[in-house]
Amino acid sequence: MEGFEAILNDVNVWADNRDAVYIESDYFQLKSDDDFLILYGVNHEQTGKAVFSNASFYGAEHFNGVAVANTTTEFKGSAAELFPEGYENEKFYYVCRMSRKIDEQGMDIIVPYSTGNPNGTAFGVDNYQDASVIFRIYVDKQTLVGPALFDVIWDRAILFTKKNSREKAAFEEIKIKIASKEIRL
Repeated sequence: MEGFEAILNDVNVWADNRDAVYIESDYFQLKSDDDFLILYGVNHEQTGKAVFSNASFYGAEHFNGVAVANTTTEFKGSAAELFPEGYENEKFYYVCRMSRKIDEQGMDIIVPYSTGNPNGTAFGVDNYQDASVIFRIYVDKQTLVGPALFDVIWDRAILFTKKNSREKAAFEEIKIKIASKEIRL
C-alpha cells in the first residue's frame, strides 16, 4: 500500500511510498547539552533531484520528529565558506547543526527535551534516549516521483560529544606498538 491508498484507508505507511527517498542515520544518544550533530550533504533541489529536502531529528521510542532543518532553503549555500575561494559548485552543498543550544552564529536547529516540555512529552527527546536523523528527498523535478535511491548522494550526520575528563585519563595509558614504533593514544 502506498500514498493515496494509505490516506484513504487511514494507514501510516511510515515513509514507504514513491514520492520521496528516506535515508535514516544509525541510532545515537545525546548525552549532554554540549553534544551536537553536524548535518551535511548535497542540496538536492539545486541538482534537480528534488523539489524539497529536509532532515528531521526523531526519537526512537515514539518515532516522534521533534526538530527539522529545511536543507533546500534555510541552509542554501551554507557550506560555501568551507570551500576554496572561487569554487564554482559551492551552491550544491549545505551544512547545519542540531543541538540543545544556539551556537555563536545562531544557526542551530534546537532539539527540545521531552521532560518538562510545555507541549507534551512527545514534543522532545531527552538525553540518553535513542534517536536518529531521517533525511527526506522529495520528488525528482524530472520524473515527478521520488528520486531513485542511487541517483542521489546520501546526506550524513556526525555526532560530536564532549569528552569526559575521566574517560580521557583512562585512555592516556594506551600504547600501540607496531614494529619498532610505539604510538600513545
